[in-house]
Amino acid sequence: MYFKRMLGKTEIIVMPRVMKKQIFYCPACAERLYLSPRTKILERGDPDYEKYSHLHGKHMIGKIELTEYDFKCLSRECSAYDKPVSYDEQCVIAEIQKSVGTRLLSQEIIEANFEKANEALSRKKKKQRILGAVIGAIGVVLISYYFLKTGNFKIYF
Repeated sequence: MYFKRMLGKTEIIVMPRVMKKQIFYCPACAERLYLSPRTKILERGDPDYEKYSHLHGKHMIGKIELTEYDFKCLSRECSAYDKPVSYDEQCVIAEIQKSVGTRLLSQEIIEANFEKANEALSRKKKKQRILGAVIGAIGVVLISYYFLKTGNFKIYF
């Protein structure tokens, strides 16, 4: 999530970084899904205004233009044509597509495997977070060891 400030309003864009790099496929027709922006203006008094008015320790004043991205199938023959799918939901569908071994899925297959795939995805994300923490800790230990070994560090107050 990142934001731009302009005179009188703030533009907030909600998109995971990997969203641009990943390629997802429509479960109904197996065509590639494309990003579709959804923009709404938040004003004081809206329920989501307080959530987005304090970002990165900065207080927003005035209107907030919130842009969120969904995935849409652009194939006109598809039954899911122009129906937005959120990033989290599409990640679960992609997990089902991997486990079944095909890009074409019926609605029954999606409903039958949705909970199992969602649990598998949450376990996978948890492992990634733990691995990131371990790698970060190893980096800190190696850098600390280097500075203690060479003595090339100064503490500034």
